[in-house]
Amino acid sequence: MTMAPTGTAHPLPLGRDRSSPPRGSGNAAPRSFSVSQKTETAVGLDADGLSSWEWVTGPMTDFRPSDRVSFHEAGHLVIGLLRGLTPLVVFASEDGGGVFWKGPIAACRDVTMILAGPLAEGFFENWQYRPTDEDLKPWLLAVRSGEKKTADFGKAFTALIDRCGASDRVVMSAFRSAEVEAIDLLDRRDVRAAVRAVATELTRAGRLLGADAAELASRHIEPGSLKMENTP
Repeated sequence: MTMAPTGTAHPLPLGRDRSSPPRGSGNAAPRSFSVSQKTETAVGLDADGLSSWEWVTGPMTDFRPSDRVSFHEAGHLVIGLLRGLTPLVVFASEDGGGVFWKGPIAACRDVTMILAGPLAEGFFENWQYRPTDEDLKPWLLAVRSGEKKTADFGKAFTALIDRCGASDRVVMSAFRSAEVEAIDLLDRRDVRAAVRAVATELTRAGRLLGADAAELASRHIEPGSLKMENTP
């Protein structure tokens, strides 16, 4: 991928609010959708807790497709599969997106998986967004001040502060290490093919059962091949 000049985009657009249902213009036909698992088994990676579970799994009448958001969520999903996680549902539209996973929540705090979403956004335009340290400082300061940040950078810094302690230098270094790992994974031909396969179907359908998304990705990758030690 070619890399966009650093500092030309602000990280705030990556922090989409997902507290209200997506609105659409009727681009897709109504589609039935059901998830058998109870909500307490689900962990929202991109959603604020489970606040959007009801509209994610309810009847879907329309949506506005978004290549960018579809690739973003596909990036999360494919790296999560490689880590050995089990997706329940993935959704994407112009109004936002998310991946819900079968718990435990600790497994969804993998920073490489979190950062794979923003990095995968550029696939369909052949560019890669990497925020500068100045771009990232507001997120780090906000998390340290106790603000709850549900966008990806906020989640990444929350996990890293818990893991690395008080030093901003150490936290930022760990962020960059996870960023490089995510870039290296997304540069793999099999991973990129899996992301494209899931993103293409997400753009068409708006949302997928986790098993369906995993089946698409599994044509190109081996789920669990990069499984974390603490993942059941």
